[in-house]
Amino acid sequence: MRKKNNFEVIIIGGGIAGTTAALYLEKQGIKDVVILEKAKFPRLKPCTGLITSAAYKLLLELNIDPIKDLNYLSSHKNKGIKIFYKEKLKKEMHPQAELFVLEEAVRYNFDDYLRKKTIERGISFQEKIKINNIDFEEKLISTSKTTYKYKYLIFADGINGYSAKYADIKEKNICLEAVFKTEDKNEKPFYYLYFGETEQGYAWFGRTLQHCTIGFSDKYNSKIDYPAKLVAFAKKRGYEIDQKIVRGAFTPIAIAKNLTLHDQAMLIGDAAGITNALTIEGIYGAIFSAKQAANAIKQDDITLYIKGIDPLIREQKTAQKLLKRFFKPIFQFLMWEVYDRIFPHHITEGYDKIILEKKYSMDQAFKQAIKKFNPFRKKK
Repeated sequence: MRKKNNFEVIIIGGGIAGTTAALYLEKQGIKDVVILEKAKFPRLKPCTGLITSAAYKLLLELNIDPIKDLNYLSSHKNKGIKIFYKEKLKKEMHPQAELFVLEEAVRYNFDDYLRKKTIERGISFQEKIKINNIDFEEKLISTSKTTYKYKYLIFADGINGYSAKYADIKEKNICLEAVFKTEDKNEKPFYYLYFGETEQGYAWFGRTLQHCTIGFSDKYNSKIDYPAKLVAFAKKRGYEIDQKIVRGAFTPIAIAKNLTLHDQAMLIGDAAGITNALTIEGIYGAIFSAKQAANAIKQDDITLYIKGIDPLIREQKTAQKLLKRFFKPIFQFLMWEVYDRIFPHHITEGYDKIILEKKYSMDQAFKQAIKKFNPFRKKK
């Protein structure tokens, strides 16, 4: 029997953005969908896979519950989040909103979980497919196995996928991570953030019940041996790790130049540059942009996609502007030595409302902070 190769929607990329786009389409009654993935699942993705409460709510819209189905831990079960600057403890936060992390501290199981959900709901998930060429005029995709025809096309293939030639994202950070088992059974889960370790980013060190994750993000410099730098950072934390377990990837810190192509194709998730430049959190953006792409296809109006992701576009642009100032020593000093002492609850509340819950935008919060910090403001 000849395999079907004509679909209403073709999705390139089977990660979080691609699978949730397919699931949102299925929810809206569009099942003539195929996902084309270059890798063989399950595959290792260099990402801790922290899920915020806002991202979790989006997943629940799809009638799936990875927190319940997989072995996720809640932030309420750890010691809180400690923030260090230049090796000195500056703040300990206890967020009220949920932050979830997989026990094994990698996205290996989470991505495969979403893949299985798409298959359960009748969506074709095809692996080890290499894209050779796309003819936007004829709506044809030539691959290593066959040629596909589509009505709508969704690129969910990340920052280095086939869509990179169209996205034209020039601003990128490099992220490195190592995950390893720990023999200390008595230590409780924790999550630490370190500022001042990298030029344009932060480092982290966390653990679940049995695994540790350690990593950092930084502005890429080809002269720096990043794996060796991470090994040295781990050693300062008291852990000897093998450089062979270090994994790395680039993350976008700017919105793609082209978010739609030829009135038929959309870029979502990392492919669209929808990863917060400051926090490097991209799972919420991947799912939210997937939802907006599905909605645009359902309405048969691709312009609705740009309107739908406008909050993410504005947030990324704001984050990118702040990025050039946020990691400078003077800004860090003002943040931890001055602002946090005057308004001790604002950073924790901002973390809850901006990052975890998405209650209000980053630019709104920053304007509020500047207004409150302004010594010349008129008191009511």
